[in-house]
Amino acid sequence: PGPLGRIAPSQEHWLDIRRAAEVARISGSLEIGQGAISCAGLILAVEAQEGTDRMLARIPDLQLEIRGMPEAPRGVLVKRPKPQQERRIDLPTIGVATVRGAIAVEAGAALVVDRAEVASAADELGLFIYGFTPAEIA
Repeated sequence: PGPLGRIAPSQEHWLDIRRAAEVARISGSLEIGQGAISCAGLILAVEAQEGTDRMLARIPDLQLEIRGMPEAPRGVLVKRPKPQQERRIDLPTIGVATVRGAIAVEAGAALVVDRAEVASAADELGLFIYGFTPAEIA
């Protein structure tokens, strides 16, 4: 639980973490996907069978006013297991390639590939990766 790296979410980010976590929970319960992106309370994308990288690739096509820019990033990507998912063998996974936007994952319910490298990449980009607990998003 908590930040992976030096940067933690701001109060503004918590609105998006909670919003995207709820959407990811609902879409996961319907076997749609494990991720969602929220910016200022607006859901920008929901992951489906295309996976996280392709979901993220759709964001630059959105209007700048709702998605932010690389020099002024906004929004949060949340990944979490589907409610019915087998957690012993199949967890959401993030790595350096996922660190394209601020990300939050459910603590204890995600795999981080090359943890130190992921934390370093997030720090260099000025982004946070945060392991939230269920109590934090309630």
